[in-house]
Amino acid sequence: MYDRFQGRVGYIVITKQAGPNPANSTYSQLYEGYGVGVNGTTATGHYQLLAAENGVRTFAVVPGAQLRVAGQNGNRVIVSAPVSVDDETTQYTQEATISDGIALIRVAQPGEYTVNNRTVAVSKEAVTTGGRVNVTL
Repeated sequence: MYDRFQGRVGYIVITKQAGPNPANSTYSQLYEGYGVGVNGTTATGHYQLLAAENGVRTFAVVPGAQLRVAGQNGNRVIVSAPVSVDDETTQYTQEATISDGIALIRVAQPGEYTVNNRTVAVSKEAVTTGGRVNVTL
């Protein structure tokens, strides 16, 4: 869905929909999973949660920072960071497997991330400009 916006959309506001929603649809990822991968959903790399109150979720549409993780082929990479919105903190988590010596993971939230056993800072600028953060395991 992010690619369809072509830089024309800055924010998304969604509300609770009646009825069942397909698992891991964009709606489920954003509304039920807050875009950070909770409640059995997959985290997103382009939707930054700004507010979640009274059944309304507000997101900034961002390019996301790209974590370029170098390591041994086949190794699993787990990237996580605490995210706080409206006095609620949850864990933002994404995973990838290293292939050809590299794993690429896009994150939509600035902050301090744990990448396997390393700690790396992702700036707001990297998230809003699509910047790259290099990590070596």
